[in-house]
Amino acid sequence: MSAAERSTDADALLRRTQRQIERLYGIEAPHSAEAFLLADPHLARILQGDGWTDTDESLLVREEEGDLELSLFLDGALLERLVRVSPYDELGHHNLADFWSLVEGVSHFVYLTWNAARRRSVTPLEMELQGEVDKFTLTALTWQRQRGGSPRALHGLLFDATRIDTQLSEDLRERYHDANRYAGRYCLDLQRDYLERRRPGLIDELRSFYREGRGGKLARIGQP
Repeated sequence: MSAAERSTDADALLRRTQRQIERLYGIEAPHSAEAFLLADPHLARILQGDGWTDTDESLLVREEEGDLELSLFLDGALLERLVRVSPYDELGHHNLADFWSLVEGVSHFVYLTWNAARRRSVTPLEMELQGEVDKFTLTALTWQRQRGGSPRALHGLLFDATRIDTQLSEDLRERYHDANRYAGRYCLDLQRDYLERRRPGLIDELRSFYREGRGGKLARIGQP
């Protein structure tokens, strides 16, 4: 497969993931994630500067005079692996972590641009929290489509087994810890109430949560 073919297939993965998120929440982001894709880690490191940490995924954001400058970094090696075995065709332990990186990156991009188009500011904690919820939800729905059942081990894999890089700054570690803890609590309710008991109303609940700001999201989770 040529580099051009890999790039085209990677763009298609990003478009499909963005469409999944938009359909799930009944929204339309003002931009397409693949138009902002950056796959070169060396260039991403230069653009991010001193704040860079080694990662497969990051949304690079700079605000100047009210305008946002964005790049969505997804490591080229990560994209090649996802193109080789698409999670939308075959999702399993062999590509689950890569799928989560893809979903998280696109989730951050969609959430930020959708809110920015409505002149709503968002906090980094909101983005991380929504990203965790999106990873859980898209994984569960993709798994159901492929296997016809709910992945019972998903919650534990995503929230209980998470290890936060000790090399990160204290602020980042605290943000990731809080987002993981809050999302874990919310997604446990989703799993029990909607995925296991099959109560109706999952989509309505998710769409309502998505439109909440930081305070509203935490209040629904039961946090002050």
